[in-house]
Amino acid sequence: NDAEQKQFKDSAVNKWLDDLKDAVYVADDILDHISTKAAISKNKKVSTNYISRFFNSEEREMVCKLEDIVARLEYILKFKDILGLQHISIDHSSWRTPSTSLDDGSNIFGRDQDKEAILKLLLDDGNDDDAKISVIPIVGMGGVGKTTLAQSVYNHDSVKQKFDVQAWACVSDHFDEFKVTKAIMEAVTRSACNINNKELLHLDLKEKLTGKKFLIVLDDVWTDDYD
Repeated sequence: NDAEQKQFKDSAVNKWLDDLKDAVYVADDILDHISTKAAISKNKKVSTNYISRFFNSEEREMVCKLEDIVARLEYILKFKDILGLQHISIDHSSWRTPSTSLDDGSNIFGRDQDKEAILKLLLDDGNDDDAKISVIPIVGMGGVGKTTLAQSVYNHDSVKQKFDVQAWACVSDHFDEFKVTKAIMEAVTRSACNINNKELLHLDLKEKLTGKKFLIVLDDVWTDDYD
């Protein structure tokens, strides 16, 4: 949590966090490999020479990989104190600035395929159905550029021409259906919404969207409750 906050202003912390993530990915791959091997071995009949086969070259190589990644993780964690990182419990929404649909105009590198894939899904007329609501999830760790990618797609000229209505709402980790709906309504009407009744708000929003092609972005979603 501390590193997530400081990475944007401290390049050393950003580098440390990248190194830690890379190491965890490697460790995860190794554990997946071991789990797969264990599942296969469990389904095989245990023979008398099982002990000798266990220590073949592949197993020895795997042990070396485990030792290497443990040593790498321990080495990385030593820098935690040097960088002044502390163990803190933090509410994500207390330090994250709510996002908007406006991008900063900076270039995006390495996301061309992702951008084109999302644009294709949004602009494809082959599956047009007035009654269909499609959901396109963009998922990943904090800081990988999910919001920036969404902004670049949202502001693309082809998308603006395709949809009659566009709205952007920042959800954050405390999901509040009423607040999110109100934010969508204000984005659609581009004016303040004074409705304080959930039922009336939903009915009004439905009226504004009925018969129109609309694109709604829900950014910074943390909850696993997809409904």
